[in-house]
Formats: sequence, C-alpha cells, structure tokens
Amino acid sequence: MYRESIAGLALAAALAEIQPALTPRQEEAIWRVFNAAVQAAVADAPLMSHISVQTPPPSSVGGGGYAAVTSVTSELYVPAGAEDGGKIDVEERAVGKSTAAPQEGGAPFDDSHIAFPVYRLVDDEWTLLLKDPTVVVRNELGVSEKIQLDYLRVRLKDIGAQAGATQPKQARAMRQHRT
Repeated sequence: MYRESIAGLALAAALAEIQPALTPRQEEAIWRVFNAAVQAAVADAPLMSHISVQTPPPSSVGGGGYAAVTSVTSELYVPAGAEDGGKIDVEERAVGKSTAAPQEGGAPFDDSHIAFPVYRLVDDEWTLLLKDPTVVVRNELGVSEKIQLDYLRVRLKDIGAQAGATQPKQARAMRQHRT
C-alpha cells in the first residue's frame, strides 16, 4: 500500500536506476525497511489529528442531470462482479477513450466528458477519483490547514469484506449448491 505513495514511487524510481547492481534479496530488504519506516511514521501520528475531504456535488456530463451520468459511468465503472478488473488505473480508464489528439505539454486535461466521482471496486478495494476536493487537516492543537486540489485518488480497503463478497449472488449460490 505504501509503495504507491509519493515516497514509495520515488524509491521505486531510484531502485530502478540502480537495478542491475542490486540483487532481488537486497531490493526486498530495502522495501522491508521502507515499509517499516512508513508504518512507524503513521503510528506516530497524533491520535487527535483529523483529516476531512469536502467535494462538490456529483457532476454530470453536459449538464443533463443524472441521465447523462449513467451513459458515461458504463465506461468508467467496473462492476463488482467483473473479473477482468485489470491493471488499469482509474485515471487511465477515465482517459482511455479520448478521441482528441495528444495535448500540448502545458494544456490542461479536458475532463468535461467524465462524470465525477469516478469509482470502482476490485478485490474488496474501492478506488475513488474526486474532482476539485478541499482537504482539511487539523492537528491535535486545533490548528487546521485547507488544501485545494484538482484531483484526489482515494483507495479504501474493505477490511470487513469476506473473500468473494464482491461476487454476484447468483455465482456464489451456484458454487455453494455444487459443494
């Protein structure tokens, strides 16, 4: 989980640069130290800290209300029963059907054809892509800071889910009936 953080991605890039010099055992030892350090940092976070995220109401495409949202979400939403969950990130899935030519280096991404929030559930893990969220971080002393972001990707692990809980009921019933 921590390997996909900014620090984890930076470490992965650094390890990729020196890859021929490291054995797989050495690389795994570095990742173990990284994971332990991040877990210790998270454990040391003050218990009274509070993080909240406020987002605008769900958007629609073309101002057509929720009817427009349903036509787009079929491309962006991966149903819980889909087994092809794939390795495609939410951002790639959202951008995947772009018909425009590649954009200039400084041009902003046109997301007018995407209904937000974009979400999916794969292997009991929810991934949400939020647009224009405001993140408020308040420490134990009550000092808060607001951060306005363009996009925020949130990954939530459903720790209460049982194995196979995201399968359709029919498939589970048929498997249980066979045994």
